[in-house]
Amino acid sequence: MRRIFSRSRWGILGIMPLLLLLGGCGWEPLIPDEGPNPGQTPPSPQLQVEIVYECPQCVQPAGGAAPLTFTFQAKVTLPDPQQERVLVYSWDFGDGTKDEGERVTHTFQKPGTYQVGVRVITSTGAEARALLQLVVQEPLQPQLSFQRDFQEGEFCSFERILPEAIRVGERFKVQVTIKIKQDAQVVMWEDDVWFPEFRLFQEPATLWIGLKAGETKVLLYEVQLWQAPTLPEVWMSGTLSCNVGGNSQSETLTLKSKLNIVE
Repeated sequence: MRRIFSRSRWGILGIMPLLLLLGGCGWEPLIPDEGPNPGQTPPSPQLQVEIVYECPQCVQPAGGAAPLTFTFQAKVTLPDPQQERVLVYSWDFGDGTKDEGERVTHTFQKPGTYQVGVRVITSTGAEARALLQLVVQEPLQPQLSFQRDFQEGEFCSFERILPEAIRVGERFKVQVTIKIKQDAQVVMWEDDVWFPEFRLFQEPATLWIGLKAGETKVLLYEVQLWQAPTLPEVWMSGTLSCNVGGNSQSETLTLKSKLNIVE
């Protein structure tokens, strides 16, 4: 008589489902994911252009009294200078005139706010642009002198210019020049006068979205000291917030200007 042992048959049948489970798709790998290949080539640098300028007549950055002459230059960063060169420098001065060249000179004849732009094209067909805003004012009174206060950060910088002496009852102009040093998602400026004796005629709070490295913003507004302050020292405070990409890439700069009050 032939004997069949159920124990042996059960052992074989019991192993097969276990092997199927071990080879299933639901198991997580025991070897941790190492991420991208360490030998992977990093992203190539991009073409960049920035506007730099000279203005001997300017009484403040990117501004002054008409007629006002600027010498502009396109500062270009090439990804591969050995294989690429700039073929085209195209300028638009924002007053209806244009020019070509790496370095150009232009005179603004009338007061106004102008947006100066440059466009560069390289031998590989790559293209980049930069913008600069400047303010041309009516001629200033020659006897006036100015106070400058400056604050610089990693992502942005700004300067405030106001009269060196402020008289009670007179209006005076405040200019704030903000320069973007890196591409920024959000830039916000707010200028505060700490004392109720001042009256502001323009709202000095401004918000910009998506500014490019090299852009400059110029704000100009009027303030009046309508009565003498009760405190011996008077300050004007301003805050610049510059965000280039999330909370870890954000900075806040504060600038205080001490005002010289004269009767």
